[in-house]
Amino acid sequence: MIVNLLLGSLIFGYAGWTIYRRFRISKQGKCQSCSIKDNCSTNNGKSC
Repeated sequence: MIVNLLLGSLIFGYAGWTIYRRFRISKQGKCQSCSIKDNCSTNNGKSC
C-alpha cells in the first residue's frame, strides 16, 4: 500500500513538473526557448 502511494506520488509529481516546465518554456517564446539560440545563424531569429 505504501509502495503504491509512493509510486503514484512520484508519477504524478513528475507529470506536474513536466507540465510546469513546458509552460515556463513556452512563455519565453520560440527563439528564447530554442536549445541552439546562442549559435543561431539568423539575425532575425525566424528560423529558431
